[in-house]
Amino acid sequence: MADTQARRPEIPAASYHYRRPLRLAELAPAIGAGVGVGVAVFYVARLFLQRTPLVREPGIAQLDEHGMIVRRPRAGIVRR
Repeated sequence: MADTQARRPEIPAASYHYRRPLRLAELAPAIGAGVGVGVAVFYVARLFLQRTPLVREPGIAQLDEHGMIVRRPRAGIVRR
C-alpha cells in the first residue's frame, strides 16, 4: 500500500533559510509595540483596581422577598 502512494518531492538545498542577527533599527518597531501594549495593560489593570465598589444606596427602590418594590424613605424626609 505504501508503494502506491506518491512520494513527497525532496526539497533542494538551495531553498535553505537561515536567521541573521537583527539590528536595533529593525527591532525598534517590535520593542515599541511591546512597550505600548504593556502600558495599556497596566492602565486598564490600574483602572480596575481603583474603581469604586458598587454599594446599594438607601434611597434606591429595592425588591422584597416576594418581588414587590419596597420604597424606603430618604433620611431627613418625613411623610405624613
